[in-house]
Amino acid sequence: MTTEEFLYAFRRFISARGTPSTIISDNATQFKLGSETLKSVWNHVIKSEDVQNFTMNNGLCWKFITELAPWMGGFYERLVGVVKRSLRKSLNKRLITDVQMRTIIKEIEAVVNSRPLIYVGEDINSKITLTPSHFLMLNPTTGIPDVDFDLDDPDYSPLESSKEKLLKAWKKRTETFRFILEFMEKRILTQFKRKNANKVKELQSPVIISTTNWRCCAYKRQFTQINMENGKNSETYIK
Repeated sequence: MTTEEFLYAFRRFISARGTPSTIISDNATQFKLGSETLKSVWNHVIKSEDVQNFTMNNGLCWKFITELAPWMGGFYERLVGVVKRSLRKSLNKRLITDVQMRTIIKEIEAVVNSRPLIYVGEDINSKITLTPSHFLMLNPTTGIPDVDFDLDDPDYSPLESSKEKLLKAWKKRTETFRFILEFMEKRILTQFKRKNANKVKELQSPVIISTTNWRCCAYKRQFTQINMENGKNSETYIK
């Protein structure tokens, strides 16, 4: 990656997400464990006069994690890992075009950013769930409309029209996106469940209930009556 390519990529990011006040990234020393080539490229980019001028002119603060302490970048490495696992599970060893790759990456981004954080407001009947997407866009939606189909359909049409080919490609893309959603629900959310499995929920504590409707803003509050008072008869409600 050249300095110019980096600046163009960074400008695309700013155009889509706005100008950040702070950037946190790996220290070039970290790349010693992986690739000397990557380290030299990174050093060339971040020490470039053009990059330095760009950050100063836009009021950006660029921070680097401590040398030889990769765990200090754990908060973003965690998200990178989620994206990588989603790619492996959804694509396996299939070869796809550059356009398809960019599309899948953006869809995975939408799914990761649609994970529920907390309910909005004190009203227990509120159906609005705050997600990372709400900080990035207004009224966010995730995914593409579901198409009712079966990829294992044995019927074969030897002379497919352009319309039929387009529909088949659309169906495959829909299935890939649906697989990503299922992976996020089964693997990622399950990890959070295991982490908090032994924590006792207090009155009106928010909980995540498994659902197949993995869509942004589609998380509805569900009420369950639990009888418990030292293991016996009392009424506690969770939402």
